[in-house]
Amino acid sequence: MATGVAGDAAYAYVVAGEYDAAIEQFEFVLSVCSRSVISVPLLRIDPRLDPVRDHPRFLALPERYE
Repeated sequence: MATGVAGDAAYAYVVAGEYDAAIEQFEFVLSVCSRSVISVPLLRIDPRLDPVRDHPRFLALPERYE
């Protein structure tokens, strides 16, 4: 799956309330491409991610991929 498609899927999962699936997609994108449109700084400020922001796995992403 291309990182752009995975990123789009992650945002769609957030909207659908499927937070674990969203985080899996964010992990994939962050792990395979350091020049992706999705980055740790973006995850911190993107208001579309407010619903998942307190999820423990989401909170662990910066530590793992920064």
